Amino acid sequence: KARPIIDLSADSTKSRAQFPFLQRAHTMPGVVDHTFGGGRVKVTVPSQNVSFILALSGVRCPSQARGAATGRDGKHMAERAAEPFGDEAAAFMRQEVNHRDVEVQVEACDQRGNMLGQVWAHIDGSRRLLGAELLARGLAQTIPGAVDRSPYKVELYEAEEGARAARMGVWEGYVEAKE
Repeated sequence: KARPIIDLSADSTKSRAQFPFLQRAHTMPGVVDHTFGGGRVKVTVPSQNVSFILALSGVRCPSQARGAATGRDGKHMAERAAEPFGDEAAAFMRQEVNHRDVEVQVEACDQRGNMLGQVWAHIDGSRRLLGAELLARGLAQTIPGAVDRSPYKVELYEAEEGARAARMGVWEGYVEAKE
C-alpha cells in the first residue's frame, strides 16, 4: 500500500521534527517539484515519503524581479527589481533541475523549517553539485561562514574562484582589493 507524501513546507514544526531523519539518511534520490529562483527548490523524496523546500547551503544567488504581491500572511510585498544575474540563475535552475531526478543531502534546518543542503543533478551528461555549478557559471556567490560548515566547502570555493578569475556573471566588474 502506497503511503501519502507529507509536505513539510507547509509546517515548520513538522519540518524541524523530520530534520534528524533526513540528515541521517545522507544522500537521497528525489525529484524537484518546483524551483524558487536560483538557490531554492521544492523536492520530493519518495523513500522518506516527504517533500520539502531545500536551500543550497553556503550559496547565495541574486534575487529575481518580483511584482507587488500579497504574502501568505496577508502582508503587502513591494515590487522588487532583479539583481544582476538573478533572472539568469533562476532560468538555469528551471532548465537543469525543474521536474528532474536529483540527489539531495540535508545538512541543516532553518527557523522557518526550510532544509539547507546540497543537490546533485545530471548537467551536461554528468553528475554535478548544483551549488558548485551555479558558482562556476558566475550565477551565485558563497556565503562566508555558512559555506565553511558545508562538507563540500572546497568544491564550492574552487568553483567560485574559477568564475571570479574569469570575471563571469556576478564577477563581471570585480576588481581585486589591493593590500
